[in-house]
Amino acid sequence: MKILITYAAFLSINVQAFHVCMIYPDDSPYDAGFGGCETYAPGSANFEFCDTDRDDDEIPARLACLECGSCIIDSASPSSSPSTLPSSSPSETPSCVFYPEDSPYEAGFGGCENYAPGMRSNSFCGEDEDENGVRANEACMECGDCIDQAPSF
Repeated sequence: MKILITYAAFLSINVQAFHVCMIYPDDSPYDAGFGGCETYAPGSANFEFCDTDRDDDEIPARLACLECGSCIIDSASPSSSPSTLPSSSPSETPSCVFYPEDSPYEAGFGGCENYAPGMRSNSFCGEDEDENGVRANEACMECGDCIDQAPSF
């Protein structure tokens, strides 16, 4: 029994949510006012602020900068830079933060289905956060702020 509990604890600690990094044009890279994505690499000045630093569009560094380790590069992206938004339309709907089926998004108020229009948690899409600091509107397509896409590895 002790081994099973240890194994379960190990799994819960190491489950990570992955998001396809936001894409910004090379002439206007991600900047929350404290430097570009390179300043969010492990050991760099802003790494500890990956979850809290947000740009003018309220995008946290962890969803835009590969260097934070919370997002992945979409291999289908035409951009040469991993931290760039498409210059054709910066208002395109971003991909939702990816959670595996065996560990779905949960901020303490039920899963994403509880954030659908007409459901009681819908008005809290931009406020409810899970233990990783991911807001419901960043993970749940039901909120209408992101597109549900599984990452390509």
